[in-house]
Amino acid sequence: MRRGYDQHAYLSLVSEIRGRIPDVSLSTDIIAGFCGEDERDHTDTLNVMRTVGFDKAFMFAYSQRDKTHAARNLDDDVPQATKQRRLKEINELFYSEAKRRSSKDIGSSQVVLVDGVNEDSSTATGKNEKNQRVKFEAKSQKCAMGDYVTVYLDSSNGITHHGFMTNRVDAPRMTNKHLF
Repeated sequence: MRRGYDQHAYLSLVSEIRGRIPDVSLSTDIIAGFCGEDERDHTDTLNVMRTVGFDKAFMFAYSQRDKTHAARNLDDDVPQATKQRRLKEINELFYSEAKRRSSKDIGSSQVVLVDGVNEDSSTATGKNEKNQRVKFEAKSQKCAMGDYVTVYLDSSNGITHHGFMTNRVDAPRMTNKHLF
């Protein structure tokens, strides 16, 4: 895929980043079945996923795109059924690992930037410091888009945390121009 680095260099960079920012959130794009990908390549992808522990991933089966280097120069030689099987394995691994990692957050309180409030203000959504989605009850305290609030997390499905607002955080209020 014409990357300017190899697996060792990438994992070394991740290790250096985690050494400096232990709780850093990492995301990735993963393409299953790129031209010439064999089973060893796929296994390497799964192993890198396990090693890194991505918090977000955009996962797709390879498909040719006109006017790209791959479309002009490489054979799309991985059968569609193989691409779909590999993508399924990638998705299953990502979601099981995400659920395992997010379970560590249950019982913690996290600062959340509110990005949505329902009409009756009883529930809201936002993102935590790791850019993870948080849905929470805000019945006893009102909040608005742009507020920072503390949310106690009582469950997670691996992608979205759930909890309840405990208080507002004294921070500069964000406005729509900051959010979008």
